Amino acid sequence: MFDMPQMQMWKQYAKWSKVYGKIMYLDLPFQPTIILGSFKACVDLLEKRSNIYSDRTRIVMYELMKWDFHFGFLRYGSKWRVSRRSFHQYFNQNATTNYRSIQVDQNRRFLRRALQENVDLRKLTRLLTAATVYKIVYGIDIEDMDDENVQLAEMSMKGLGLGLIPGAYWVEYLPFLRHIPNWFPGAAFHKIADKYRPYVEGMLEKPYESVLRAMSSGAATPSVAQSIILKTQAGDQGALPEELHRGLLAVAYGAASDTSSGSTEFFMLAMAKYPEVQRKAQAELDAHVGPNRLPDFGDYEDLVYCRAIVKETFRWRPVVPYGVTHRVMRDDEYEGLFIPEGTTIVYNSWSAISSMLLGIRSELMTGEYYTILKITRGPRNSILIGLSRMESSIPTICPGRHLADASLFMTVASVLHVFNVEADITQDGKPLSVDVEMTEDFISLPESLPCVLKPRSGQAESLIRKSDLE
Repeated sequence: MFDMPQMQMWKQYAKWSKVYGKIMYLDLPFQPTIILGSFKACVDLLEKRSNIYSDRTRIVMYELMKWDFHFGFLRYGSKWRVSRRSFHQYFNQNATTNYRSIQVDQNRRFLRRALQENVDLRKLTRLLTAATVYKIVYGIDIEDMDDENVQLAEMSMKGLGLGLIPGAYWVEYLPFLRHIPNWFPGAAFHKIADKYRPYVEGMLEKPYESVLRAMSSGAATPSVAQSIILKTQAGDQGALPEELHRGLLAVAYGAASDTSSGSTEFFMLAMAKYPEVQRKAQAELDAHVGPNRLPDFGDYEDLVYCRAIVKETFRWRPVVPYGVTHRVMRDDEYEGLFIPEGTTIVYNSWSAISSMLLGIRSELMTGEYYTILKITRGPRNSILIGLSRMESSIPTICPGRHLADASLFMTVASVLHVFNVEADITQDGKPLSVDVEMTEDFISLPESLPCVLKPRSGQAESLIRKSDLE
């Protein structure tokens, strides 16, 4: 147990896989664990045998932080099914087309903000995600990252990441330890839970109460929250209890905040690191969109290379490099290995997707093989958004994948149409090295974003400024 990695564990898992094989069994105290390091094993077990691999392990830290409303971590059962079905109602592929005008509008705002001098690109990127999701989910306008709603959510997500570090807390192996007092040796987990619990509770309550007040005064704007509340007030049989739909709404932000902004940041880094990929996408945009307007979702089918970049971004640097643990619900056997009921399953998406596509290594960023092989609409797209987002029948696919895919597409097309993404420069005018180091967290973001956006031309800059008048 003491050999369990605490930092960038996905890389250590990958090293272990080379030594011990793609399916590793760890005999941890009270929690036998299997780590899957190959795409084939993940598909064979998590997808093809999803009927017995869809359960979740208990996460005591989430209970202590009050994150246990998140259906992504619920045990497989009726509450999980009801919550997930309700979430799907508002974020399935057809439903997300209703949010396209918001995604377009927020990307236009991002472009205008990016024209300002000395902008913090990372802050702008996170604002783009926060403003888009809060407008969709709660109908709330977010103008800066200091907004209290955003701060509550950001701190809550930080706690979520800390709570998911495998092997970090003895209480996960010995749940009775949750009852020991905070001052007791080894009770550091209590301090972490106590720190983040108020933020999680605030994230659940504050934006929801804002919507209720706006509805009472007649000032509410259309949102997922308004639709759910109206459905409940009307006595709809399919409506969730208030406690559940408060959690469902909070999950919507949590599912998109760090993951979407992280993918956008990795896209920026990739364009600065691989300018030849950027130029090909810009040539496509010039040919299909032209110089007199900004792209929108009406261009989706024509912008094949831009869509390929979206999928390659998800593959190149998965923001969730190792998945949420699963739990097998009955004894099983795979390739001669006996898997007892209750075994924890950890899938290392970093390792699995590194070479899943024709052996191509994850360190290279390109887009050709998606267009050449014509798989931009294929069933294996999902792996590029992480194994937790498989577009198949597996019950544990990411329910927010359609919104995430559409959001990143609009950002890729919008940014590359009018900006060049370049490495920032030092004080003496030399370009900074575009390193792509990742943070240690469960949701792994770039360590830094040494990039700048420069208008491609005076006409492109004018096009951005005119978008404010549309």
